[in-house]
Amino acid sequence: MEIFDESSRLGPPLKAAAGRQSGSMIRALIKQVFGCSHRRLSRPITPSSQPGGPRTDMYVVCLDCGEQFTYDWKQMRIGERIEQPPPRT
Repeated sequence: MEIFDESSRLGPPLKAAAGRQSGSMIRALIKQVFGCSHRRLSRPITPSSQPGGPRTDMYVVCLDCGEQFTYDWKQMRIGERIEQPPPRT
């Protein structure tokens, strides 16, 4: 008895694309249920400030969901989530 696999009829490029698409759908479902794991982060960013103005702290951004977090350069650790104001309409 032979088990029919729909992806066996696809060529290698289409088979790989089908695998990526189902993988991204699974990741999206997991994010929806459990939230983002914040594993892919930007490098630490220091916003530029005006000379003599208040010094702003460093932060990192999650590349998956866009959340921003404070960053402690001395301990090289991610801190608290930075609350963003609601978008202007």
